Amino acid sequence: VCLTAPFNGTISFTSTKGATKLIICGNDTINSLQSTSTGALNIIITQSGKLTLRTFSMSKVNITNYGTLSVTGALTITKGLTINNYGTANINSLINNEGTFNNYGTCNIYKSIMNSGTMLNQNLIQLSGNFTNSSTYTFTNECKMDVLGSFQQNGVINNSGYISIFGDAQLNANSTTNIFPQSNIEISNPSPSIKGDLAIYGN
Repeated sequence: VCLTAPFNGTISFTSTKGATKLIICGNDTINSLQSTSTGALNIIITQSGKLTLRTFSMSKVNITNYGTLSVTGALTITKGLTINNYGTANINSLINNEGTFNNYGTCNIYKSIMNSGTMLNQNLIQLSGNFTNSSTYTFTNECKMDVLGSFQQNGVINNSGYISIFGDAQLNANSTTNIFPQSNIEISNPSPSIKGDLAIYGN
């Protein structure tokens, strides 16, 4: 299915033939998305496409964005699902619940990130609120991330880019933070709490 004209409403998918695909080419708002398909629903936003979602939490839905993705509520990524952002994503809050979030474009998040899955940044994440990396889960930063709020590190961070933290920073016990050559983590707070493992690799 390809949406080219402006759309504002509810979409329901029913398929017994495996994965289904929704291609966004216009300026569309989905208030409610329902799927009873046996396979995954793949949403692809083209370079000219704009998709606005309300609070979004579903199983069996993967999103690939080359245009503009806006989520006015919470975006929850459940187990086994993947979101790939190559364009611009504007998200109120991001909850990664054992899913995968890959950012290759520009991602603006206004409230918070709660990472309990796999998260990769290869371009720019701008977070106005708080960041939490949960125990045993991995965040990999290979470019630039700005965090205006607090930074709670409980899992694994592999940083080969630049992370700027303007709020309270806590690298908690049992966490592992790896800083690779020609990268850094800049913390504005003069008294960060470092109780976990911090490894700095040089040339």
